[in-house]
Amino acid sequence: MFGRRYLTVAFAYLIPLFVAHLRADSVLNFPRATFAQNQFTGYAIANPTDTDAEVTITAYRSDGTVFTSPSVTNPAKLSIGAHRQRAFLLSDSDIFGAPATLINSSDPVRLWIQASTPVTGLTGFYLLGDTSLQTLDGSDPSSGLTDALFLLLDEGTGISTDLKIVNPGDGARQYHRRVPSQ
Repeated sequence: MFGRRYLTVAFAYLIPLFVAHLRADSVLNFPRATFAQNQFTGYAIANPTDTDAEVTITAYRSDGTVFTSPSVTNPAKLSIGAHRQRAFLLSDSDIFGAPATLINSSDPVRLWIQASTPVTGLTGFYLLGDTSLQTLDGSDPSSGLTDALFLLLDEGTGISTDLKIVNPGDGARQYHRRVPSQ
C-alpha cells in the first residue's frame, strides 16, 4: 500500500524570480538539469513576442555557484526569433559544449538552469528522463513562490517524490517545512 504525506513549504522571504537579474524581463528557472550516463534533460523555450530574444542560459550547482567544468562554456547564449521556439538537450554541443566524459558520467552531476533575457513574455518547459524511457519527469519553469502546499506526495515500492527548492536570489533564504503524521 502506498503511504501518503502532506507537505507544506513556506518561504520566510519573498523570492521573486528577477532578483538575480534585475534587468531581465523574462527569467525562467528550471530546477532540474542532470549530466549522467543514460539520462537526458531537455528544454523548450518559446518566444511568443514580436521581438527576437537573446537568451542567456546559466547552469548552477545546488549551492548557487555557477557550474564550471573543463571545456564547458557557462553561461551560454542562444537566439530565439520572434514567434519561434527553441528546443535543446542539456548535452547539445552548441549549448554548453559539454564533453562526452561529462555527458556520460557514471557519477551524476545535478544542476539547475536559469534562462534570462530582456524580452518580456518568454515561457518554456523541461523534461528529464532515462534513455530507456522508464523514468520521465517534467514541468514548466518556476514562477517564484512565497508559499507552496503539496497536497499529496506518494511513497512506496517503486515510487518516489523529488522536491527541488531553488533560490535564484543573491542571498541566503530560509524555508520551513511541515510534514504532518499520517
